[in-house]
Amino acid sequence: MEVLRIESGSNGVIQLPPKLLAEMDFHEGQTIEIERDKNSLRVKLAVAERVKRAQALVRKHIPAEVSLVDDLIKERRSEAENE
Repeated sequence: MEVLRIESGSNGVIQLPPKLLAEMDFHEGQTIEIERDKNSLRVKLAVAERVKRAQALVRKHIPAEVSLVDDLIKERRSEAENE
């Protein structure tokens, strides 16, 4: 685990280094969550942002004309008919 040392601003603002943000693939406008316990903070993308990334990864391997949702619904209906 890497340890970064940064100073907080006079108004309590903590700014993460641009290099770190780039390495974590954080972009302006994304929602970030901060988990907190007694002695530490954990910074990560919000669930919705992580879902968007996962969807983008999957979409690279599935043709645009294919709807995985429609395929799943069709499969479930077929299974239900066969029961």
